[in-house]
Amino acid sequence: MHGDYYSSATGELYTQPNAPLNPVPSTDLVQDSDWQGGNLTLRWTREIDAESDLQLQLYYDRSEWNTPGAAETTQNTVDVDFQHRFQFTDVQEVTWGIAYRFVRDHTDGVPGVATFDPEIREDHLVSVFLQDRVALVPDQLELTIGTKLEHNDYTGFEYQPGVRLAWTPTDRQTVWGAVSRAVRIPSRTEADAMLNQPVTSMIPINPLLPFDPITNPLVPLASYVIGDKDAPSEELWAFEFGYRVQPTDTFSLDIATYYHDYDQMRGTNAGIPTLIDSSYYLLPLTISHDTKGEAYGAELAGNWRPQPWLNLRCSYSHTQLQLHSNSTVNPGTTDEGETPHNQLSVQTHIDLPAGWDFGVTVRYMDNLPSIDKSNYLVADSRLGWQVNESMRFDVVGQHLFDSHHPEFDANIIEVQSTEVEQSVYAQLTIQF
Repeated sequence: MHGDYYSSATGELYTQPNAPLNPVPSTDLVQDSDWQGGNLTLRWTREIDAESDLQLQLYYDRSEWNTPGAAETTQNTVDVDFQHRFQFTDVQEVTWGIAYRFVRDHTDGVPGVATFDPEIREDHLVSVFLQDRVALVPDQLELTIGTKLEHNDYTGFEYQPGVRLAWTPTDRQTVWGAVSRAVRIPSRTEADAMLNQPVTSMIPINPLLPFDPITNPLVPLASYVIGDKDAPSEELWAFEFGYRVQPTDTFSLDIATYYHDYDQMRGTNAGIPTLIDSSYYLLPLTISHDTKGEAYGAELAGNWRPQPWLNLRCSYSHTQLQLHSNSTVNPGTTDEGETPHNQLSVQTHIDLPAGWDFGVTVRYMDNLPSIDKSNYLVADSRLGWQVNESMRFDVVGQHLFDSHHPEFDANIIEVQSTEVEQSVYAQLTIQF
């Protein structure tokens, strides 16, 4: 049994749209959001024999968050998961399972800012999965094949198959390849929300005629985003290939390449603006799913342990993303610049005497040109002391090389991005 309870207050700079005729199109507000909730997990496991076991897990979560002037949400989640693993033949291991999830979401929006229809939504998700591991050549060639089938209240029936083949020619080498399909179900906001956006431009009251301050003056152009209740799931077909080698007892190297094919990705289309009271235009923006794309790249990771008390890890990844979209407001070429091409990480861990240990992680992130985010280099460090089997004390420093830097940009909701700053904190962990 495991449970958590949390309560926190966060502040963020939120751009709240004003009425279209307000001379100030939007107001920047510092919103103090309250978050609280808890969860409880019950897990039962029974080992039938060395090659067969059962597992049943029950999970309940309740979360509440309130952002004044935007929305107040209460969500309850119940999840039941059962899994059975057994040896089907001398060379086959089968794992199957069934799961059920119920989510009740109650969101009270603020008219003129954000509303949800319906305010109360109850969703059911039922899924089953089956996986078969087959030793085609014992200790050398293994095939894993399986699929997950589910039904949800957003998109209906979904299937997610996968195949993986691994060849181990020696004890120190493995070559593997995999093909799989995955889906992303639309969120509550994408399906049910209507979000007003700040006024960003002025247009002539008759857009077909030239501007004239007397006969054809400028009026505000306001917009709002409408969710799509019939939105399909985003689809991904992933093709992966990798190689792992351990040339010595203290060093290992992993190389992986991939090609991802995306379909029905989210975009935004503009509708036909409507003139309201001869004073302003109202432009509907609908969430669309007509974007396709491909992502491909490679990852390289090495692990070296020159001494029993010293461990060094290094990883590098390179990604290329190409999106093709018919969306009129958020074309895919914009999102391409929100994915870093290069990422690098170097980790060092040192075991010290008397239960102490020390670690440093240095990370490099490439720039994100479409949202004007520069590249950055940061370091995180941690000094820890294992007092006894149930108590540990840590002092952590984060982002030590860079005093502050931004990491993301707003998407649908106009929350202004904030910069991550340096921080130092102490942490005491007690296990019962």
